[in-house]
Order: sequence, then structure tokens, then C-alpha cells
Amino acid sequence: ATDALLLPCFNSKFLSQRRIRLVNSRMQFKRQTTVGDCTHIKVNASELNGARFSLLHTFMIEATAELVALGKQTYELSDLSGQLLTELPDTVSRLLEPIRVEEEHLLYKY
Repeated sequence: ATDALLLPCFNSKFLSQRRIRLVNSRMQFKRQTTVGDCTHIKVNASELNGARFSLLHTFMIEATAELVALGKQTYELSDLSGQLLTELPDTVSRLLEPIRVEEEHLLYKY
């Protein structure tokens, strides 16, 4: 889900000038799925500060809307020398702003 979401931003031109680093990643599994279950993955963005952002993943069984898992990944962007950027590039901000949420206002705790 993360790769599919970020792919439009991180083309070869972008990556020739910047690096993205996974800082933290965690998953909470709530229940098992079985063969034939269609899983819906919802991705939201939070904690957009400077060059850092988090992606929140909610995995649900499509037919029943039962919660399967919650995930959170935190990323940071730097230049080629490893120096953190002072702000997110416009292409990344435009991608994340429409799916931005305030994590403390959500039903689930990621």
C-alpha cells in the first residue's frame, strides 16, 4: 500500500536529489483472515512536520468491515548527504494533504 501511494512522487528525478528513510514501523494484528477474504487497506497521513510524516494503515475485511490490523510507518526525507530537509517537497505535500488526519481524533490507536 505504501509503495503504491508514494510511487507517483518518488520518480528517478526526485530520488536523484533526495532520499526517503523509514524511521519507525509497527503493526498490531487484531484477527486472522482466511482464504478468499478481500482485505480493504485504508491509508491516511499524520504528523506532517518538517521533513517527517507518518502513514497510518487500517486493514479491514471488505465484506464484514471487521478490523484485521493497524499499522503505522514514519518516514523522513533528506538530501543526498543525509541532511534532513526543512520541509516536505511540494509533490509529497500535495499527495499527503488530502489524506491527512489528526491521529488523536481517530477511533483506533495506531
